[in-house]
Amino acid sequence: MSLIFPLEYTARMQASDGVKNSKPTGRKTKDYEMSSEYLSDKYKNFRLSEELLKLGNQDFRKIMYKYRDRDFSDTKTFLDILNEDKVKTDFKNGDIFNYKLNEQGDTLLTRFFDIVPNETNEEEYKQIIDRMKNMHGIIYNQKDSYGISVLEKILNSENPQGLELVQNYKFPYMEEIDWVYNNIADEDFKNKARNLKIDFESNIGEIFGYAAYNENLLSKILSSPFLDKDEYSKQVLEFAKKNFSKSYTTETVYPALMKYDMLPTEIIDDRIKELEVNLEQDAVNNDSGYGYYS
Repeated sequence: MSLIFPLEYTARMQASDGVKNSKPTGRKTKDYEMSSEYLSDKYKNFRLSEELLKLGNQDFRKIMYKYRDRDFSDTKTFLDILNEDKVKTDFKNGDIFNYKLNEQGDTLLTRFFDIVPNETNEEEYKQIIDRMKNMHGIIYNQKDSYGISVLEKILNSENPQGLELVQNYKFPYMEEIDWVYNNIADEDFKNKARNLKIDFESNIGEIFGYAAYNENLLSKILSSPFLDKDEYSKQVLEFAKKNFSKSYTTETVYPALMKYDMLPTEIIDDRIKELEVNLEQDAVNNDSGYGYYS
């Protein structure tokens, strides 16, 4: 029996914003032909995604050039941008809110949440928010040129429409969010904000890294009104199981959690039994004269 091996083959590749009926839609990169050699040796360096991003940035610049003299504190400016045909087709997932407007890092998203809804703009503001609800490509974890996050803007202005928009988005923990939350005056808004999804898990490595145990950061996180201590304890223990040695976990992680009453009872009981066994073994060794000449 013989086997046939192709000595060479070719493939074509293209990237696009989306796919419909098995065909690329929206912005599309060039259609590239690649040999088997290219596929095997250079595929990982083939940056179709970068080309697609570059195309998107070019389209964004062309649109923004038309609005270079417009007032970005006016909701009508944002409505006009969203009503652009190019935005409706190639930016319909909302990524137009993610591109930078300037070198300082401001975006359409950070500029939009500088606007506070009021009686004058409430109708246009609501229209924009409703459009954004269906744009699943918006990255809400953004900061403006002053380092103020979008979430801070929403909480600081006690903006119920903005809060509803981001209620299911997972934000990384920031100490500033705690401060803004604690200063919210409207209790109803504050209770709703309490249900925001804040990611504390990404800080575990920074707190319990081998270089040094950062108790200061742990203390700040544990004082956050958004933290579920039981859930966080599980996350810490799971992280330790995957990343730390048993000795480091028992000597550093366990005492830290125990100090803040976060170490599960079953782990404490197991640790006590382990220590008792060690003590008994030490006693046996001492009584038998192990290690000494008679």
